[in-house]
Amino acid sequence: MTEDEHELAVLDFAVKWAPFGGGDEHILPEFGVFPTEFYQRLRRLLRHPGVNESVRRRLDELCTLKLAPILHPDRLGLAHRKPHESANRWSSPTGSHLMPARDTGLDGTGL
Repeated sequence: MTEDEHELAVLDFAVKWAPFGGGDEHILPEFGVFPTEFYQRLRRLLRHPGVNESVRRRLDELCTLKLAPILHPDRLGLAHRKPHESANRWSSPTGSHLMPARDTGLDGTGL
């Protein structure tokens, strides 16, 4: 795939998935990059003079939304966040959404 074809594929994908939140789960298998890098590339492509203005605005809004946690972590309260003193590697900051795997031991009894 040439660079021009790749750029068109990125734009086509973004236009197709923008109404559904971007299709982040499909970006890595489709393009081999994580969503953050995809949206950074897309934002650069939107500067091309051949991109329709309404498409540019819509996709730029999507990029802003997707890149906001990276560009402005303080807006999400992540910049000064400290782990709760009772939190451990098995639980989430808000509770026990993730449980450790049960140790079955060598004999498989779980004891």
